[in-house]
Amino acid sequence: MSRTMLAVFAFFAVGAIGLAGDEKVGALWKWEYRIASKDELAELGNRNVAAGLNKLGEEGWELVAVESGAAAVPVQFYLKRLKDLPLAQREAATRRVAAAEAEVELWRERAAYSERMVKKGFLAENQARADLAQLRHAEVLLSSARRELEALTPQKPAPEKVPQPEKRP
Repeated sequence: MSRTMLAVFAFFAVGAIGLAGDEKVGALWKWEYRIASKDELAELGNRNVAAGLNKLGEEGWELVAVESGAAAVPVQFYLKRLKDLPLAQREAATRRVAAAEAEVELWRERAAYSERMVKKGFLAENQARADLAQLRHAEVLLSSARRELEALTPQKPAPEKVPQPEKRP
């Protein structure tokens, strides 16, 4: 076996051991692997290997290793991606929405506190306006996170309307 092949196997083995050691990560993330030749990537990218890699990247594939080929063996590109990418993306978007909601609540409380302190003369109006601006910014981020989650959530098809026969007297 060539040194390059051993290096590739070592890379995957270390990754697998690292993931197996962390039970939480091992339970959450499942990977799928793909091996592509230079010709396949060039075909995917209209005779451009980099464009082919970019196209695979848009599909969630990450290049993890390249094995340079011998005279008769072509160059091999080893790629990986999450097995259920849409599910992982939805889970990540759900976590971002929860974090954004917490951030909005924090700034809502801070803005209300600042307003009370301005009325009592303990805080400058500029600081209260800055806190209010932070609240508005957090609300924009929350709205964006919710739109992202909505876009990733599969929509249930609307039930088809069955035409009802007309009633005749």
